Amino acid sequence: MNPAFITYDMLRGFGLVSGVALNSARGLRPYSGLQYLYANQHFFAMVIPGFYLTESHKFETIEIVEYRPPIKNDWSLYSWLEGLYNVDMETKKHDRSFIY
Repeated sequence: MNPAFITYDMLRGFGLVSGVALNSARGLRPYSGLQYLYANQHFFAMVIPGFYLTESHKFETIEIVEYRPPIKNDWSLYSWLEGLYNVDMETKKHDRSFIY
C-alpha cells in the first residue's frame, strides 16, 4: 500500500487528512479522515482513522509508533511499530489488517 496524504492541522495534535492510497489489489482510491499526532524527543505516535471515498466505503485506521530511548551518549535504541485495521462498512466485517 502506498498512501499519499495532505494534512491540515486544526488543533495541537489534531488535523484533517485527505489524499489517495494505491495498492495492487484495489488500485488507486481517494481517502479522507482525521489525524492525531504526538511527538517528543524519544516518542512519536500517529493515528489516522478515515474512509475510502469509493463505492465500498471501507473504514481504515493506520497507526504508527516510534520509540527511541537513549542508551549511552550518542547511542539509542530505535523501535518502530506500524499497524492497519480495515472494516468493510457494508458487511460490518473485518476486511484486512497487519502489524509490522
